[in-house]
Amino acid sequence: MSPNFDTAGIDSDWGTQDKPIEPVPDNVGIPLRVRKHAGSGERASGADAKGDQDSALGSDLPEDSPSTAATSTNGNRPQYYPTYHRYKEGKYVFPNDKLENERLDLQHYIFSLTYRGRPGLCPKNDRDAKVHRVLDVGSGTGSWAVEFADEHPEASVVGVDLSPIQLDYGPPTLTFYVDDIEEEWVFESKFDYIHSRMMSVSLVDWDRYLHRCYDNLEPGGHLELAEVKMPYDCDDGTVLETHAHMKWVRLLMEASERMGRPFVDPTRLKEQMEAIGFQDVQVQKDKWPMNPWPKGHRWKELGAAVLENFDEGLESFSYKLCTEGLGWTKEEVDELLVEVRKNIHDRSLHLYITVYTIYGRKPDA
Repeated sequence: MSPNFDTAGIDSDWGTQDKPIEPVPDNVGIPLRVRKHAGSGERASGADAKGDQDSALGSDLPEDSPSTAATSTNGNRPQYYPTYHRYKEGKYVFPNDKLENERLDLQHYIFSLTYRGRPGLCPKNDRDAKVHRVLDVGSGTGSWAVEFADEHPEASVVGVDLSPIQLDYGPPTLTFYVDDIEEEWVFESKFDYIHSRMMSVSLVDWDRYLHRCYDNLEPGGHLELAEVKMPYDCDDGTVLETHAHMKWVRLLMEASERMGRPFVDPTRLKEQMEAIGFQDVQVQKDKWPMNPWPKGHRWKELGAAVLENFDEGLESFSYKLCTEGLGWTKEEVDELLVEVRKNIHDRSLHLYITVYTIYGRKPDA
């Protein structure tokens, strides 16, 4: 049975992904790799997949590339020992090493594809918007903050993260701070726009976090959140709860609960924001195919990038949650991830991730 996916006209209607995705027939070639370039959103060129002249998504990776190692599905992978932040050690469950930083830049590229090149969805991202002060929470490598500051030279942009891993270049209007956003916020003045992306498993109390965002916005200012729904989705029954990657997702959810920093339910964020006082709260739901299984060039491009994101991130996502949250050994985690990696590469499994982008406005004074 085929899923209800129809991508007719997807190139002209990419911004609304409520339409289902149609899988690629088994005899059609697919793009296998997307190579990101930090801060640029540019893809490396490569040979077209055989029989798929509209793809052009391959890339020639050096043999020692971490991404090349990540494509293996046979378990013969180099040993990976991640490093973590030292400031407020233990509060953030994902690494801050080079491999994870490259993955974060790729994740930024995926959001750029999703938003058709816009930094975000709220009106403060319009090129003609006049923005004075912007806060980027959980900046990571700083790719989003650099992009926004480049597009809005009139704005003073502040990025905050637990790790000093930000890009070493950027406009003079951009400043990064190493700080803990779960502590009291002591910014010298309020913001016109607060940007928050992928903060799941980073926060103990989302209601307190949303209140702080509200309190630190100027009247008329916007808060924008972007989070994924857990577990992942499938519309046609090709993905079963017994598959390794579905078991893996459930384990991560259980581990995050045990560690007191659960994955947020993005379906409730609109209601939470409205209860605090935000107005004109909007929600956009987008779909990220787990690999290039769908029809349509843009879907395949997105699926190829998402697959690389997971190839590079499976260990990063899993080690601390499973070892500290569930008491597993690293060897037990590695054994599970061999099967998970096989599943995420399998184009007969029509899995996708639902991404929620929610934004709202603080009332005018």
